Amino acid sequence: MKLLRFQLLPQSLVSMRLPFTWQAATSYPLPPPSTVLGLLANALWETRKREHPLGALEELEGAKPRVWARALGPMPATYTTLTTWFSEGGVKSNILPRQFLFAPAGFEVFVLLESETLLGELKEALVCAPLYLGDSEGLVSVSGVEVLEAEVGEGEEVPEAELLTYFPLNAVEGEAPEGTLFWVNERCIIRKSDEMEAYLFPVVREGKVWRLAKRDGGSVRLKRGYRVFKLEGLTLIGKGG
Repeated sequence: MKLLRFQLLPQSLVSMRLPFTWQAATSYPLPPPSTVLGLLANALWETRKREHPLGALEELEGAKPRVWARALGPMPATYTTLTTWFSEGGVKSNILPRQFLFAPAGFEVFVLLESETLLGELKEALVCAPLYLGDSEGLVSVSGVEVLEAEVGEGEEVPEAELLTYFPLNAVEGEAPEGTLFWVNERCIIRKSDEMEAYLFPVVREGKVWRLAKRDGGSVRLKRGYRVFKLEGLTLIGKGG
């Protein structure tokens, strides 16, 4: 099965806000699936220039995407207080602490789609469209864009050393490997029946720095209904179907 792989390198600080944080806008340490899908839809729209941005997003989500991401190095995190001014109805301000990440090594992203044609179009779009993570200030450069062939399996034991990207926590039987739990949206277009999913991110917070989670020589047993997509030295876990 074909997968799209590419690297994202932020040009400055990035903030990918957790949707349920209010008094302080906390950032995900890795681009969650919905953020990646938004980036991909933006790449399509920027290169096509013939449709509404939501049209590209609907087409992308119609191809039943699966998304994985991992950090390529440690990431310091810091809070900055932002003040937003509104002039409508009198001058008002909104003061909000917001968390930003510094990811000097960047991120690696993997995308699986049912449409190989759309996958090929994305490969071309990613190298020529201006893209960002989170707000439009979080510009990123894209490199290493390639389409790979992955081996597909199901109901297996997976070596911990190969679990380097995030995956649904419910996929694991028994104790999960080291990491941090985050609730994510697997799609951008949220419908009434959609719920946030618990994902295990392969990073751990130590002080003000997110470090890569440790992986030992053990293995993880997967529940039925989940599939694995194997690359060299790396196993991606996704829902079946």
